[in-house]
Amino acid sequence: MDKTIKKLYFYITVQNAVDIEVKTVYNTAKGEMNMKILSPDRLYTENFRMGNIFSMHQSWDPGHEFSMLSHDRPTNAFLYFSSGSAKYVSARENGEVLLEVSAGAFVFIPKGSRYLIHFDERVRTRTELFEFTLFDTEDREFTIGKRIECLFEDGEFLSFDINRLADSFRLPVLSPTLINSVAYGIMYLVSENTSREGMLSTGIGLIEKSIRMIETSPDNDMTVGELAKLSNVSIGTFNSLFHEYCGMSPGAYRNRLKLTRAKKLLSDSYISVSETAQTLGFNDTGYFCRWFKKNCGMTASQYAKKHKK
Repeated sequence: MDKTIKKLYFYITVQNAVDIEVKTVYNTAKGEMNMKILSPDRLYTENFRMGNIFSMHQSWDPGHEFSMLSHDRPTNAFLYFSSGSAKYVSARENGEVLLEVSAGAFVFIPKGSRYLIHFDERVRTRTELFEFTLFDTEDREFTIGKRIECLFEDGEFLSFDINRLADSFRLPVLSPTLINSVAYGIMYLVSENTSREGMLSTGIGLIEKSIRMIETSPDNDMTVGELAKLSNVSIGTFNSLFHEYCGMSPGAYRNRLKLTRAKKLLSDSYISVSETAQTLGFNDTGYFCRWFKKNCGMTASQYAKKHKK
């Protein structure tokens, strides 16, 4: 191979029933490995940019087959299954089943992979496709996995955003601002939730119920002792695990969620400051106003005036 060529070359091949291994990734001028493989949760803390963004709604007839056997997939892709099901089949001669997914599944397919998809024989399958490439701060391409895998069996929390991304490509005039904001938002949700799932599979899972309690009801003023009891752990263990997961104390986390909710309520033209205070569990509107100014840097009235829709 001509060593003066500086283009990046790589190819990906099926290694076994579920693995796809990056075989060669190098700069031919230097013979150095260049493409990083980061787990999706790492995107939560990494600086990166996306290129070749594209999205569309897809509808597949019962029993349809989609083949990517004759050439490498040119980009990474997410595929959300709104309905139906499918089997991903290996490019090898034995046609091993790599993955079986059903409605709600959120699948990652790495750039360069080859595969065949058998869609549900009984019903029409509907999917949303999101294609992309990833680059680090030095403009070097990287990927977030080396195999076709289902990141979330229940990816409904991504449904709204990936449908909105696909809809944005149907507009008469494409808006790069809209497309990028939604695309990066999806990446944020993917990274945040893969990070959460990873932690919940370890000791963090012990306090999951308490975390959900705070997130769904930030105005519920359960004490740390009560939350620890709910998780069947000591207060010390609860505080340690909570800080490991959220990066702050339970009180600070609840405070942040409550402030976010307060801002949302104050932005509503039909909700007053006193009604906002009452909704958030503040019996004294004056105390709520002092709390809001301390945490937001402006009064609740000033915020409402600035942000009312």
